[in-house]
Amino acid sequence: PKSASIFELSLFGNQAPSDFQLYTPHAPSCSKPLDADGISFTLVSQLSEDRVWMIQHHCQRWGHNPMSVVVFSDRTAQDVKSEVVLKGCSEEHITVQTVSPTKYDPTGTEYPVNLLRNIAFAAVKTTHIVYADVDFWPSTDLHSTLMSRDVKARFASDPKLATVVPVFQMYRRCKEYKDCQDKNIPSMPKRKGALFSLIKRKEASTFDPTNAGGHGSTKYITWRDQELGTFVDLPCIKSNRYEPYLAFRYCSDLPPFQEGFTGYGKNKMTWIMQLRR
Repeated sequence: PKSASIFELSLFGNQAPSDFQLYTPHAPSCSKPLDADGISFTLVSQLSEDRVWMIQHHCQRWGHNPMSVVVFSDRTAQDVKSEVVLKGCSEEHITVQTVSPTKYDPTGTEYPVNLLRNIAFAAVKTTHIVYADVDFWPSTDLHSTLMSRDVKARFASDPKLATVVPVFQMYRRCKEYKDCQDKNIPSMPKRKGALFSLIKRKEASTFDPTNAGGHGSTKYITWRDQELGTFVDLPCIKSNRYEPYLAFRYCSDLPPFQEGFTGYGKNKMTWIMQLRR
């Protein structure tokens, strides 16, 4: 197919990608009051074709609850969805969209990560979003924790509440630099207790400890001892490079991801800075 500008898919029309966007178009108003019983969450992610195999594991952990994913792939969205449904995802609850790299990135030089994130957000029908890049698999109790009465009441009371979901990394189970899924997947912890058992054995750690700015503001030690379903304030952001994964309300005052930033790193920082304002 003939190549085209990726930005024709932008939610912002024909505006230049360098224009800094402040609001999310077509999202519900943030001023609309919410009742705790009406709170619901969609797990949102974006990924390249070589990560499609991970979607089924998100489905298994998130349960039959809303998900929105965008895949940078030449396959049709229906083809990808059929594959993941066959592997256990809920046809009713998962929304899959695809963006063609052959059409929009024929030279293979750009990964339009923030545009993909915005497209995934636009498909959300719930009041709130949990966003995580696809390499970060949710714990099996994340959805049930978010849907507990006290947590929903807190989210309903504050449209600008964003809560950090702490992220960790597990060390690969093979010496070769490859996925070695057969060894890695069975070792992936599903809940907090198993995670900390790995950490004690030095088989896992907080995410990217060499990049202190990226996740160093997350209160990992506090979270280790924190009671399930409770909130702890984060009074100090130690770095403007902080880019945690969050649960937050999907509404018009939510800043979008800036689509001029592409590639695989340091592309959420301005979004977090906007959220903090």
